Amino acid sequence: MDMYRCDEEVICNQIKVESILREVMAHFSLTEIAQYLEEDPEEGGFTFVILISAGHIILHAFPEQGYAAADIMNMNDAFSTEEAAIYIRKQFGPDQSKLTVLKRGDVGNIADMKPRRKKMVKPIRRAKNAGVKLKNLVLKTKISENQ
Repeated sequence: MDMYRCDEEVICNQIKVESILREVMAHFSLTEIAQYLEEDPEEGGFTFVILISAGHIILHAFPEQGYAAADIMNMNDAFSTEEAAIYIRKQFGPDQSKLTVLKRGDVGNIADMKPRRKKMVKPIRRAKNAGVKLKNLVLKTKISENQ
């Protein structure tokens, strides 16, 4: 899942991000095997890796860009990765997010291997996008009238 223009109070606070990941673990009754935090001073970001029984949760955060990406893998259907992603997205409060779901491990069924994508855009972002499209349409019409 990709999250754009996240809530600054969340994405800039490593302790808050770790707390959110702990909440996900508790909410979905997940068992942690190991946790790792890697900071990248050059890019100004950080990555949390949490190994869980039969899967993982990895979250990359780049506070300066307001961007975060989460990878959630579950090999035994003990919980819904999509629901866990939605839970994380609500906590980060992005203006826009893109959730890609990929069924892993079923190599016999090609349809399951194709990712499903869901794009979520906050209403204010939708309004801004509509305004830009309308402006471009009006400008295009004026240009064609002047020619």
